[in-house]
Amino acid sequence: YGDQEGAEKGYNPKKKGQKGYNPLMAFVHETGEVLHSWFRCGNAYTSNGIVEFMKECTARISYRIKLMVRGDSGFFTGELLDYLESLRAGYLIKVKLKNLVLLLSQQNWSSIPGHPGYEQTVFYYKCAGWSHERRFLAVRYLKKVDKSGLFPMPDYDSRLRLSQE
Repeated sequence: YGDQEGAEKGYNPKKKGQKGYNPLMAFVHETGEVLHSWFRCGNAYTSNGIVEFMKECTARISYRIKLMVRGDSGFFTGELLDYLESLRAGYLIKVKLKNLVLLLSQQNWSSIPGHPGYEQTVFYYKCAGWSHERRFLAVRYLKKVDKSGLFPMPDYDSRLRLSQE
């Protein structure tokens, strides 16, 4: 704590209001080695500078390596996806559900064999500002069914990812 250089108030669920940092890091999955990192101030949003960061990452690896990028919902940007697709890189990005709940409810879900209560779906969707549709993978789990109303209402816990085929 204190006044470290570059520390800014940012998102910190455990220590609200504290100054901190928001580092951006890339790892080699197979070895756990750090490929690249940016030390950013605490109020930097996750996707700030992500394309430039990825360009620096890809410059550090051989063009012969098959690149697979995994990222949280802060990496769900069309600009980054366009860049990764231009490299023919794979990706698996977490997607925020807040604006897609209705879209998810309209999909055809199928049960997952061996996992009672779990369902899955795959669909294609073009978000605003995108040049084309992309593939979404979703899994949901039935938490409970509210039977207090006229019609039973299922309550699901859902996870949504964006994946290149």
